[in-house]
Amino acid sequence: MYKFNNTAVLISGAIFSFIALITGIILSVNIINIIGIMSMAYILGISVGSSIIYEFANPRLKIYLITGPLGMAFIQLSMKLFAADGKVTEIEIGKLKKYMTKEFGEEIGNAAEKFVKLNYKDNENLHTICAPLSKMSYSERIGVVSQLFAIIISNGEFCIEEEVTIQKIANFLHIGKKRYNIIKSNYLRNNNIKGAFWDNQNTHNQQNYHGKGYQFLNQFFIPTYNPFIIMGLENSASNEEIKKTYRDLVKKYHPDVILDKSDQFKKEAKTKFLEINEAYESIKKMRGIK
Repeated sequence: MYKFNNTAVLISGAIFSFIALITGIILSVNIINIIGIMSMAYILGISVGSSIIYEFANPRLKIYLITGPLGMAFIQLSMKLFAADGKVTEIEIGKLKKYMTKEFGEEIGNAAEKFVKLNYKDNENLHTICAPLSKMSYSERIGVVSQLFAIIISNGEFCIEEEVTIQKIANFLHIGKKRYNIIKSNYLRNNNIKGAFWDNQNTHNQQNYHGKGYQFLNQFFIPTYNPFIIMGLENSASNEEIKKTYRDLVKKYHPDVILDKSDQFKKEAKTKFLEINEAYESIKKMRGIK
């Protein structure tokens, strides 16, 4: 049984209800009966409608029904990166298919593969694609860029066209140049193209970290969570550098020092403050810092 996203369920209910309305009008059913039929159709739509639509859906709609707009956006960004150098390889598509299959099942993996092959020349601009992803938490946005790096370097290469595209994506997701370079270095350091952080750290932290907001895409981006990146540090930073950076960040984002700022700034600072503390606690446990 597929688990459909809430938006898909509501849309299914609305579609079934609309069909009932049109049918009632065509058959000249009185308004009271139409309302009753529409209510029953809506209930039917939200219970089994998504499953029925899914069976006849094209790859794009299948992906949307299961992953929602965030998953769809991630696949579109992957596709843009694949096409950046003018060629889309089977290795790149296969990597994306493997990820989507692992998280959502074989049929969604196949749908992602078909979607990329049919639409890799799509002209939709990056800013539009990034719009739903830009509303996620800072940590999740870092996870998106990190996962895109993992996919794009899967064929052992990283060209200038791909570099330009992923830099634009990071910019649209409001990730600064410094943090972008740290993410990049974790994958490309010493020309050893793989995620350095997760190859060298204790996997206990990976298995047990469940920070606020990390239910996105069934924790699809958790494996790329890096507390050093959250704090703007290299993985090789000394304990003293870590402590100093933490103190500086606390001074900048602590609620007591932003009392004169706007409500929006306070809201963003609160989220950032929580993420900084979570990242610092993770590093302390990892390094044994007291």
